[in-house]
Amino acid sequence: SPLSPHRTARSERLQPPLRARGRPSLPRQSGSDCSVCLAVENPAVSSLRSAPSPSSPFPASAQRKCPHQPSATVRCSSSSMDRRDGRPTERDEMDALGDAYSRKYDRGGRSRARGPSFGAGGGARAPVRASAGPPVGHVSRSHEQNEEYMDEMHSAYGLGPREQLRTRVADGGPLGRDSSARRGGAAAAGSGAAGGFAGGPAVGDLPRLSSAWVAGPSDPAGTVIDLSGRPVLCSALDPSRRRVALGCSDHAVYELSLDSGRVIRTLFTKRYGHCEWVTSVAYLADGTLASAAMDAKICVWSPSGVRCTDMTGHSGSISALVGIGTSIVSTGYDQTVRVWDSRSGAETALLAGHRAPVLCVAVDGASRAVTGGRDALACAWDIGAGARIGRMAGHKGHVTAARWLGDGVTRGDGGGAGDLFATGAQDGHVRVWDLRARRAVANVAVHVTEAGAGAVGDIGVCTATSPFDVVTSGADQRVCVLDSRRGFSVRWSMDEHRDYVYSLAVGGRIALSGAGDGTLLAHDVVAGRPLWALGANEAAVRCIECDGDTVVASGDDGNAIVYKAG
Repeated sequence: SPLSPHRTARSERLQPPLRARGRPSLPRQSGSDCSVCLAVENPAVSSLRSAPSPSSPFPASAQRKCPHQPSATVRCSSSSMDRRDGRPTERDEMDALGDAYSRKYDRGGRSRARGPSFGAGGGARAPVRASAGPPVGHVSRSHEQNEEYMDEMHSAYGLGPREQLRTRVADGGPLGRDSSARRGGAAAAGSGAAGGFAGGPAVGDLPRLSSAWVAGPSDPAGTVIDLSGRPVLCSALDPSRRRVALGCSDHAVYELSLDSGRVIRTLFTKRYGHCEWVTSVAYLADGTLASAAMDAKICVWSPSGVRCTDMTGHSGSISALVGIGTSIVSTGYDQTVRVWDSRSGAETALLAGHRAPVLCVAVDGASRAVTGGRDALACAWDIGAGARIGRMAGHKGHVTAARWLGDGVTRGDGGGAGDLFATGAQDGHVRVWDLRARRAVANVAVHVTEAGAGAVGDIGVCTATSPFDVVTSGADQRVCVLDSRRGFSVRWSMDEHRDYVYSLAVGGRIALSGAGDGTLLAHDVVAGRPLWALGANEAAVRCIECDGDTVVASGDDGNAIVYKAG
């Protein structure tokens, strides 16, 4: 409890403000000479003072002003027992600072005075113009208020200026001597959890499903594997060894065999592993398993046993990671994209360009990546050169999904589809970007209905059609198919789900989707119709992995269910 009597006065002074908005509803204190405040039932005001306490660590500007007598200063207090000799306590000072911060914002969280934010490229801070991007007060700009708050806290506590992030690249480049990554050896990445934990698979690493799945699984009950009492948040597939890794909120990573349907390893000990929720897992090109978590740490696990090498550098939760050859690309809530050498454990590049937490990442068949963040931006990167090669603005909300659309498809102007990638956001729109032209070639309101917009949860590619179709899932309970031959217009809209769609896997002409009510649905992407449905889990289906005749579904009930084709 923040009011624990065992905390020292020093520890209280080092804590951030206890309140971010509004006044506490506490008993009225005697001694207030404001007639309006006295008329309010249970106002949390104490005696009026015009000067700050000599012991206060906060400036006078942090004192809350009485709204009825602007010349007077009102201090908050929890009770008369908190006051000693009529002087405000540490709790009073913290409440005053919190109220001073909250007064800067009106309804809807809009700031009356725009705060600074990171500029593109991670340079010096500069004011953000309200006319650029989403409107002031929009959810995708909430990070700006957080930046202003953190700057004020550092100033109030005398911690000095915050570190300014700039792109830096190690000698030899981010990928070093990893020639396989430069030639297109992108490794498989896992599916992400809801809430922004997403690592898109590389081009060429599309899920594989046999045609027997049209008739459904041989046993609708499947094989249930009880992993944990906590939700499973992320997963990854190693098709060469037919293994699946599942990251869980109990801080462990579970590795399963698709052939035996059993747990091979539980990657967690007191000495090795994570100490927070596992948010992303991925297999690298050499079969090495890597995991990331909210503890800002990446673990590269040994091929056998339960030992790992820790890679640290992020200053916030890691949202996603993918593999390029034997290198790792990670994104985090510290607004950075980082590249790592999995063999040496060294950070080879820090790529700064987002102004808010980075939520998702996808890589192509070479050494390019696209990232999406809470700043409503999509950034394209040349990982081999350690440079940003594109900055795409247009979404009005967090960018929640990203996907490269593949190679080997020719456009009307002779260019390749390898320059195309798609992003989805909270505004329910899917935008297709041409990296060569540096612009959007399609903007489709896919998951927007009369009831409002549903965030785009995932993006898949169906290669069973010519040249290809894009499959999307969203919080509006729909799975949609976009026709690339008609400007990515909506070809099919399938609304059989009765809850948010959290996971999506597309293999051949079949799309598997998992929803918040525990159902697993199969759709025929070509015909635009449902095939079959299962009650896969007792809670939300967060992850789906498929390989040939095997499908693994996992989610909030802590179970993994293995299905075999009929």
